[in-house]
Amino acid sequence: MKLLPLPSETVVALQARGMSARGITAIRLILTCLEEACDWVAQDTGSDRKDDATSRGGLRWRRTRNYVVEVLGEGQIPELLGIEADVSDNALQVPVDGTRLSFYAARAGIDYPDLSGGSKVKKIVVSEMQMTLDELGEAARPPRLVLLYEADRDGLAKAAVGRLSSMHSWAEEWRFTLYEREEIGLDAAESTRAMPSYEEQPEPKLAPIEPIRPAIEIVEDD
Repeated sequence: MKLLPLPSETVVALQARGMSARGITAIRLILTCLEEACDWVAQDTGSDRKDDATSRGGLRWRRTRNYVVEVLGEGQIPELLGIEADVSDNALQVPVDGTRLSFYAARAGIDYPDLSGGSKVKKIVVSEMQMTLDELGEAARPPRLVLLYEADRDGLAKAAVGRLSSMHSWAEEWRFTLYEREEIGLDAAESTRAMPSYEEQPEPKLAPIEPIRPAIEIVEDD
């Protein structure tokens, strides 16, 4: 299984904060499963089949959860052999080298995390991150990290990983980009910028108008 790469600056930042190589690989696994599951949902669902944002969101989360569990259970990633997903309380947590990883949809967008609600696991995730936030040294391994993502009808749009200082806010200097989909490819963007508007286009040069010669010569009688 080929895992999606992370931005180099994100890898450096996670390493500087004590994240192990296996922990970073586990983040890549969740991201890869999430990106593929979002593609499946984009292909499989539609308004003609009575799908809406809620049903699509549920499918993205459930398929990703099941996919991660399957990959770990089958030992498809050699670096993660022996790691088992924790799916208690209908959630997904991946414990690796002292850090537990969870993932959730960013319903209001990556910039506005929201882990409120009735989920017991969500409350535990946030409270444990809050309790240990001030105790961590610069290179201390984080006991918990959360991966948040945005998706739309075209698939995965954005994903970030980090720690929260509350149900609705990232901890300072603890949010790292994992994935951002490019809406317009570079070639298309350059082509769009290169095309002048109608008013800017030069007037076309027209060929001179020549009289039409008759096909049959007319001879007058005397």
